[in-house]
Amino acid sequence: PSLNHYQRAEIYANRNQDKQYKDKYLDYATAGNYLRKSIEEFLKGYLFGKYRLKVKDLEVEFRKELGELWESFEKQMTALGFSMATFSDFGILSKTIFNPLSHDNLDKPIYKTELDTAFQFVRELLNLSKQLLLAKNTVLHLDLQNGTSTRRYIIKADEDIFMYKQNGVKKTNVELAEFYSKKYIEVGNAQSFSKQEGTLAKLYDKAVHSISGTLNASLGKNMLLEYKNTSGATLQSLIDSL
Repeated sequence: PSLNHYQRAEIYANRNQDKQYKDKYLDYATAGNYLRKSIEEFLKGYLFGKYRLKVKDLEVEFRKELGELWESFEKQMTALGFSMATFSDFGILSKTIFNPLSHDNLDKPIYKTELDTAFQFVRELLNLSKQLLLAKNTVLHLDLQNGTSTRRYIIKADEDIFMYKQNGVKKTNVELAEFYSKKYIEVGNAQSFSKQEGTLAKLYDKAVHSISGTLNASLGKNMLLEYKNTSGATLQSLIDSL
């Protein structure tokens, strides 16, 4: 059968009770390597946008190594407002169980208790969930009053927007992600302008400034209530429905 990295780690740690595997593949070092691969695979799918990418030699590329993936994971979790307390053992585990080079050192064998800690760590990580909220290029609009008329700015998502959950707590990257706008509609007429990019707050500030000259108009406002989808639902209501 097709097995993922975590399931393979269970086999080599003799944690799988299936008779076709039990007591046949005991190898703690191999189990540790599969746990490492499981983390890397998870993080590559969990990170979004700028946290998944890096610039090397003036070229943008994906992060691949566990160390750099974890560094971005910590930054993303902090930006989303999640706690990293559950994953405080990473520093130690990255030097032992998750470090392939340490497995070659006969003076530092991997003991079952250490491996049990590593399995618990990975289970906590895999329990984090990510769900698509808005696909890239989803159309939103922002309505602003301009004298006696309403000016509707057409906004598009520049990347996929996700809902993240940790132990029942929900967070989204919607206020961190990039959007763009290059058109508004007022009194039935469409008006194009130079493409503007940024977060929802930045686009809101630019739109308000173009109408009234007010600066930093987004301060103190909930951007999730200001933007709506084509059905008229606010971003806040979309988040609450998940």
